[in-house]
Parts: sequence; structure tokens; C-alpha cells
Amino acid sequence: QLYAHLIPETFTNLLTLVGVTVILFTMNAKLALLTCIPIPFIILAGWDFSRRIRPVFRNVQKSVSAMNTQLQDSCSGMQEIRAFGQESREAQKVNERVTDFTYHQLQSLYKGATFHPWVEFLTSLGTVIILGVGSYLAYKGGVSSVVTVAGFLLYLGLFYAPITSLTQLLEQAQNALAGAERVIEILDTPVEIR
Repeated sequence: QLYAHLIPETFTNLLTLVGVTVILFTMNAKLALLTCIPIPFIILAGWDFSRRIRPVFRNVQKSVSAMNTQLQDSCSGMQEIRAFGQESREAQKVNERVTDFTYHQLQSLYKGATFHPWVEFLTSLGTVIILGVGSYLAYKGGVSSVVTVAGFLLYLGLFYAPITSLTQLLEQAQNALAGAERVIEILDTPVEIR
């Protein structure tokens, strides 16, 4: 996931962002600077989200592992479970693992569902700032024409789209890193049978 999607998409989004930023500053430097107002808030929100979501993804990875282990044990020992009449006990164990996984997965979805709308709000706020200030400048003659403001607003979609995409890639990166940490944790576990 990291090599196949995250790295190429991050590079593409950063390249698009740089290109559109150059165009925006060429069109009107004042409006371009105003466009950048939400960026520090998005970066801060992304940092906070990363800090909060990684432990949740770690718990998801651990609960998936526990659930798969329990299912494997139950399936491989099915004859013994039936022979000793322990079907309900084993079903209860599997159910507990599934419930634990569901809880952690829902936590991760909740955190993502609160972060991404916040980013959308901030990018929309940037558009509102440009619309308001650009209209005012066009009215007072500070911008060459209303057409410039309209063109600028069209480029804003191209400016904020890579930023939104980068925040989505941030979530995927945190998930991938939590998975990698889990793999390393398993590989570093000392062997008990020698």
C-alpha cells in the first residue's frame, strides 16, 4: 500500500499543488496569500489527527490478529470442540473477538469521519475568504476585473483538491504504519519453543 499508492499519489498531489500555487501567485499575489490562510490550520489538524489515529489503528491491527487467531484455533480444532460439546464456549470466544474488532474499527471510522469534514470546512473557508475579499477588491478596483476573481475561484478547486487528497493519504499512511508496526512486533516476538 505504501509503495503502490501513497508515494506516487503524494508526489502527484504535491506537484499539482506547487503548479497551481505558481499560477495563483502569477494571477494575483494578494489573493494567493489569502488562499494560504487555511493551510496552517489544515497542517495542525493533520498533525493532531495523526497523533490520535495511530493508536486506534494499532488497536485495530491487534484486534484483527486476535480475531483471526481465535477463528484459526476454532476451525482447526473443530472436531475436538464438537467431541467435548464446547461449541457455545468457542462461539462466545469468537463473538468476543469480533465485538472487540468492531469496536476498534468503529473508533477509527469515527475519527476519520470527524477529521475529513473539518478539512473540507477549512478549504471551503478559504474559498469564502477569496470570494469575499476578491469581490471587494474587484469592486474597489484592486483586482483587474471580476473575470480575474472568477478565474481565481476556478483554480481554487485545483489548489484545494490535492490538499484534501493529501489528508486522505495521511490516514492511509497512518494505517499502513500501524500495520508495519504490528508486523515488526510479531517478528520481534521471541520464539518460545526451541
